[in-house]
Amino acid sequence: VSNSSQKATPLKIGDVVLLPDSYKHRRHWKKAIIAKLFPGPDGIIRMVEVKSSPQGDLLRRPANGLILLETNGPAQIVVHNKPV
Repeated sequence: VSNSSQKATPLKIGDVVLLPDSYKHRRHWKKAIIAKLFPGPDGIIRMVEVKSSPQGDLLRRPANGLILLETNGPAQIVVHNKPV
């Protein structure tokens, strides 16, 4: 997650992110936790599945549309439930 002038921060399972919503004020955006990572053919994470509520609602979102709030310790990348 970055813009063109910054180095990308790799997303990891367990990271806390904001889910932007253009119809709501920023203070009303939902927080979510990354549950799965889906890389593109080039190996870069393009899609993620996030858990946005305790009931377990899983949402699939593009990785470049998320705002990373907090990272979960050292990097351990898991793709489709298999450690890499």
